[in-house]
Amino acid sequence: MPIRFLAAVLLISCLPASLNAADFYLGAGIGPQVEAGAFGRDLERFTEADGGTWKLFGGLELGRHWALEATTLEFSDKSCCGGNVVDLDFTSTVGGYSLATLARWPVGRLVPFVKAGVLFWEEEALIAFGGAPPVLLDGTDPVLGLGVELELPTRFGARAEWVRYELDGATSDSVTASMLIRFRE
Repeated sequence: MPIRFLAAVLLISCLPASLNAADFYLGAGIGPQVEAGAFGRDLERFTEADGGTWKLFGGLELGRHWALEATTLEFSDKSCCGGNVVDLDFTSTVGGYSLATLARWPVGRLVPFVKAGVLFWEEEALIAFGGAPPVLLDGTDPVLGLGVELELPTRFGARAEWVRYELDGATSDSVTASMLIRFRE
């Protein structure tokens, strides 16, 4: 997943110069670990999470009440084992990209919003059992969320949001705190 992070940083660093006249924004957020991935669900009682959720996002405000947003994110890594599973070493990493529309209701400096979109996710599971090759899963599922943004006096803002990700029939809830910067005239 580090390649996804580097590609997102490179792409995002090129955008502000070309979209400086638009109401463009960039942000980054973190949150606690979430339950994500098919393998993590199957071995849930044996797994333990390492880290939390992180995301990088960019958006385009379409007036005061609408925005389009693209996000790259990674959920916490899962590892296993112990307990009743013998000779099984397991690691699962889940991440992806999302595209969403935000409906916003500005009230002074506070901007509550709802989010709806689609998540393009992938999971890579490494199972060290008899030299098994990595297992890859992927999918496209809905994203729904809500949050509130605080517009600070400068071009900066702070955001808290809850997002529900659907991953191949299972749901994963994520709560994140983010900082963002706007590129407005």
